[in-house]
Amino acid sequence: MKKLFFVITSIVFIVMMTIVYAGEKGMSMTDKQALFEAKCSACHNLDKVKDSHMTKEDVKQCLVRMSKKTPDMLKKEDFVNIEDYLSAYLVAERYRDLFVSRCTQCHSLECVQTAMDAGKIEGVAKKMAQKPGAGISEQEAQNSEDYLMNYIKREKVDIHHAAFESTCSSCHSLDKIKTAHVDKSKAKDIVMKMARKPKAHINPEDFDSYEEYLMKYITK
Repeated sequence: MKKLFFVITSIVFIVMMTIVYAGEKGMSMTDKQALFEAKCSACHNLDKVKDSHMTKEDVKQCLVRMSKKTPDMLKKEDFVNIEDYLSAYLVAERYRDLFVSRCTQCHSLECVQTAMDAGKIEGVAKKMAQKPGAGISEQEAQNSEDYLMNYIKREKVDIHHAAFESTCSSCHSLDKIKTAHVDKSKAKDIVMKMARKPKAHINPEDFDSYEEYLMKYITK
């Protein structure tokens, strides 16, 4: 009887741990963000973290320090998920503009997306930096690749949408687009006008995708 009880207890324990593990492993980035905001805002302003110049290794070391200071607040199961979110967030914020301003001058977003889908992005950064007139250092090229592999691809982010927001927000807030009294029929003209701006960095081959997302922002 005792042996049977032990077997049943062991099975229940294994099943429960499997469910917990699967839940943590499958946690969405939105849930990880919510976890980060809930845990970290209890002690300090979130902008302090978001505006920092931490590397991925810095993030891990920071979380180790925080978990020692507040063991009841930041548990082991939270550690990995918050680390994962922050690493992805920092990569996105730090290297997104670099990718848009440099890589899209030679390649359309669709070209980059196609290469990613075919698994041809990893390792290509160094080759791009070595091309005559590339105007990008090996480190910058590597950072752009890191953005594509560890944020866009891994998190399944729409590369066209990310580029649209990065380009437009370099000159004005995205809310300005939403509140503008512009007719959707003029979206194409607006994109072409904005493309002539010095900070725009819009590849002519991407005009259609920019027009598509602009129409989503315009409320009229």
